[in-house]
Amino acid sequence: MNRTILAFILTLCGLVNATASPSKIAPALNETLIARPDSFVSAIVYLEIQADISSLDMELTRRRATRADRHRIVIEELQRTATASQTDLLSTLDSYRRTGRVAGYTPYWITNCVVVRAIPRVLEEISDRSDVQWIDVNFTVELIEPIRPARDHGGSRLDENHGVPRGIRAIRAPDVWYQLGYAGEGRLVGNLDTGVEGGHPALAARWRGNFAPAQHCWLDVLGQTSFPEDRNGHGTHVMGTMCGNSLITNDSVGVAPHAQWIACNAIDQSVGEEINNDILTGFQWFADPDGNAVTIEDVPDVIQNSWSVSARFPGYQDCFNLWNNAIINCEAAAIVVVFSAGNSGPGSQSCGSPATVAMDSVTMFAVGAVDATNDTIPPYDIATFSSRGPSDCPPGTAIKPEVCAPGVDVYSSYSSTGYDWLDGTSMAGPHVAGIVALIRQASPDAEVREIKSVLMRSAHDYGAAGEDNTYGFGFVDAYAAVSMILVGRGFVMGTVTEVPSGNPIAGALIEAVGAGRGVRTRSDGSYFITLRGDTTWTLRYSAFGYVTTEHSVAVAVGDTTLRNAQLTSSPRGTLRGTVRAGNSVPVTEALVTFISVPVNPIMTDSLGRYSAELPGDALYHVRTDYHDALADTTVELPSGQTLDVNLYLASPRAAPTMPDAYGYRAFDRLDTGYAATFDWLEIAPSLGGAGTLIELPARDSSGWVGLPFRFQYYGVGFDSLTINENGWIAGGISHDHSYFNFPIPGLAGPSAMLAPFWDNLHDGAVAEICCFSDTLRGRFVIEYSNLEFPPSSQRVTFQVQIFSPDARPTPTGDCEIVFLYRRVDVPNQSSVGIENPAETAGLQLLYNGTFDSRTWLIGPRAAVRFTTRTHGRTGTLTGRIIAHPPETDLTQATVHVGESSVSPNASGQFSANSLLTGVHRPCVTLAGFETVRAEILIGADSTSNLELRLWRLDPPRNLTATTASLPLVPLRWESPLSAVAPHGLDEFSEYVVYRNGIALTAVADTFYTDTLITTGFYSYYVVAAYDGGLSGSSNQVAVEYSSGIAEEIASLPTEFTLRPCYPNPFNPSTTVRFGMPSAAEVRIEVFDVLGRRVTTLAEETFRPGWHDVIWDCRSCPTGMYVLRLQTGEKVLLGKMLLMK
Repeated sequence: MNRTILAFILTLCGLVNATASPSKIAPALNETLIARPDSFVSAIVYLEIQADISSLDMELTRRRATRADRHRIVIEELQRTATASQTDLLSTLDSYRRTGRVAGYTPYWITNCVVVRAIPRVLEEISDRSDVQWIDVNFTVELIEPIRPARDHGGSRLDENHGVPRGIRAIRAPDVWYQLGYAGEGRLVGNLDTGVEGGHPALAARWRGNFAPAQHCWLDVLGQTSFPEDRNGHGTHVMGTMCGNSLITNDSVGVAPHAQWIACNAIDQSVGEEINNDILTGFQWFADPDGNAVTIEDVPDVIQNSWSVSARFPGYQDCFNLWNNAIINCEAAAIVVVFSAGNSGPGSQSCGSPATVAMDSVTMFAVGAVDATNDTIPPYDIATFSSRGPSDCPPGTAIKPEVCAPGVDVYSSYSSTGYDWLDGTSMAGPHVAGIVALIRQASPDAEVREIKSVLMRSAHDYGAAGEDNTYGFGFVDAYAAVSMILVGRGFVMGTVTEVPSGNPIAGALIEAVGAGRGVRTRSDGSYFITLRGDTTWTLRYSAFGYVTTEHSVAVAVGDTTLRNAQLTSSPRGTLRGTVRAGNSVPVTEALVTFISVPVNPIMTDSLGRYSAELPGDALYHVRTDYHDALADTTVELPSGQTLDVNLYLASPRAAPTMPDAYGYRAFDRLDTGYAATFDWLEIAPSLGGAGTLIELPARDSSGWVGLPFRFQYYGVGFDSLTINENGWIAGGISHDHSYFNFPIPGLAGPSAMLAPFWDNLHDGAVAEICCFSDTLRGRFVIEYSNLEFPPSSQRVTFQVQIFSPDARPTPTGDCEIVFLYRRVDVPNQSSVGIENPAETAGLQLLYNGTFDSRTWLIGPRAAVRFTTRTHGRTGTLTGRIIAHPPETDLTQATVHVGESSVSPNASGQFSANSLLTGVHRPCVTLAGFETVRAEILIGADSTSNLELRLWRLDPPRNLTATTASLPLVPLRWESPLSAVAPHGLDEFSEYVVYRNGIALTAVADTFYTDTLITTGFYSYYVVAAYDGGLSGSSNQVAVEYSSGIAEEIASLPTEFTLRPCYPNPFNPSTTVRFGMPSAAEVRIEVFDVLGRRVTTLAEETFRPGWHDVIWDCRSCPTGMYVLRLQTGEKVLLGKMLLMK
């Protein structure tokens, strides 16, 4: 629209008049600026120069431009005008934004304007610019709410029993399908509404995003979803009436059931920053969804609108024209825009805005509602709620609405899978929008005004003769409208099949040479094309992968000519390759697209591979995208050959997330440098894993587990973890139960938090939360398996792996943490990151759909490493093990260093490669020898050498005890083998004698005499003490001593009793003493802190008295252990601490 027309509109609205102030700021906005001088205010700035689309529109009509040409020319002119005229203003706004006086702005080309959020002084300064025409309030819109039907929907109702709803039959849509052969195939419809449930059975199969990029087929103005959704249900109901058709329940609820759809959820969304306008954003997106003015397949034929300008803001006027330019420009680009009239009847002048606006005889095109249910017959009564005319916009004589359609008791798709009846003009408008799709299939290049004219001229005149303010031109008739567009035309139909199989070819293109139009075959290979009559046409038949052929056909007016065609398959080749990123890591679920050819996009497999069989001897433009990274290339595929084409995704996201205030960085799997690896260790018990289940007592609750090593995190050490159902873990014991996720870092949620997937998760029936200590790799693993994310069909599976500093050294001594993801059905709805104990520092990778600029998509096979290291450079450790006394074969020894465990050769030489740089603490174990630890620095790309000496720790031999001189008990034993000449093991120190697990004395000799005092059973063993530690115990001997009957009876326990273990702490063995008042079976078990059974010490019947059982645990790791004794229903517990 040019400036003259816009000024005229503003004049009509009372915004400009002969006595008006020269100010370019709308009065309502000016009042806001005065009332809020220091606050940010959102406004729309219209530029002086507007594209002259009105003149261009008339010229394109005169030329009978095709729809594709019209779209390209209009869009390019709109974009050219905006680009040329906005540059200086945007530069000024940028300077204001740097000084904090502008919060943000969004430029538009669908109408030449900029939405700005700024302080009042800035808007006043902008209004003085010569390139600015007008500044107005950034108005909002609201949904035309439907009305719930009052009728009882019993089981006898046809609509409820599936099939074609009454309203669809009333407008004669089935006659178009079955008599004229048009059901919307090849056409695209759109709605600007509350959204659409993309997975609904009546709609899922025909969302264009099934085979085209999602961002070209669904616009979420909140930027939260990449798949269509509807949190209201209104938009889903509207879209169902336009094109709904379920193959599951046989519900043909749509007027054009074979049409495809796209959608935008701009209505009734809450957008807080006010630096844009949802309606302008929506219309601009619909005008050119893929951002390429040359393409037309992505552009809808019609947009249904069930909204009006909100009356809740200052300065509201029913004839507010803010949207007119955007709507008119959309229609000039070959898109029909339909509005529901409103539900404010039966009073006159009750249409909403912009439906009430009358720019000319067909714009805006408003639809009223009639009652066309099973209980009525034509002519149908107007619905009482349907808004009436005339237009209340100056001069106030234009008749409204334009037409009417079924709007009472309308059955259509609703919610995620169901159906429902609704009343409202919101239900009438989509009936008309569906008819537009049928008209465009019959005549693809029919112009917008031509289509609207046909709809009005073919309508059944109801009410007062001629056009009136209740029914408009009358009740729409789909069959009459499509028939009218076909006047003077003939038809060609046929089937395209493959040679020699005779199989039908779906999607083949039939073009009328010189007509600038064509159609594609249906799934059964059939086609139907409308052409100018009394003409001989050359039809060109082509299909991807087939040789093109042509046939001549004579077309008579009103007649149908049969013309079949056969196509021969082209020779084929195979195009395959791997998509990589970062350190040449294969990318899973990258989308590989073959541009401009009808081949479904391919998703790469778990190894990043793709493969496609394609027609040979052809050029292919191959593109891959993952997250927001793109890569493409053009290749020629020879026939009969396999061509490998590998693609690399370069992106700023491949750099690590920069360090927080402490020094932690985040490396994704697809990063360069020290990238994380997807090293999944399955520990879920239901999947055969060795993990221990963590039982949670209630929703949103936590479990607590001890750790096998100290968890050093942000400089603070923890011996335990809190594991919460809602996808977060905290160092230490936390009693927080946060299920709502918040940004990280922040005071909400627990301190010292790890957030692999913080959201409202549910540990359902098939879900598992478990943990496992991987001692070989020095890592502690927590797995969330199949956690539910509402709805329950959406699930997530992920792991947290914490590595000890000995396994992966860091410069700060903190633990390295890795998040791994196996299944993520909802990648955008969570908080992901880490946070320090003070909740003042951390790294946030994802928060409710917003990724950090250096973070890749959190999806299947994603991995993120958190570390204070800056690189992953490595070095080598070599060395030699020397045994004392000498061993001829040291291959049974093991050197544990980093995450590696290596064995030396027979002479003790070993080598460990690919060790991370830093201080390592290698540990050497060999059965019967002391465990030796050392400390050594591993440098980058260098080799360090270490010599480790092991001393054999042989126990004393052949312990004996004599009872001839009780209560004296002489004990004798032989020296350890390693201490006997010629071995000469000089590290031997002394012997320690134990009675009933308690150390009695240390002696240098090989004998000792003990004195007994009380009646009882006594066991003895001896260990050898070396400088390198204690040996195992010698053989045990037992002595029974009775000092008298009375004493013996008095010494019997009166109840089942457990004494404290001795020694405690201990290494490597301790004695368990318990008492029995009577003979009974006893089971003695040992568990670690995770509840896993380590060993069963005894399971037998013990007689009355005191008993000792020795636990030798030299093969167990340092840690706390729990002792459990059970006899009958009585259970006794004790704790033991092993310290090596």
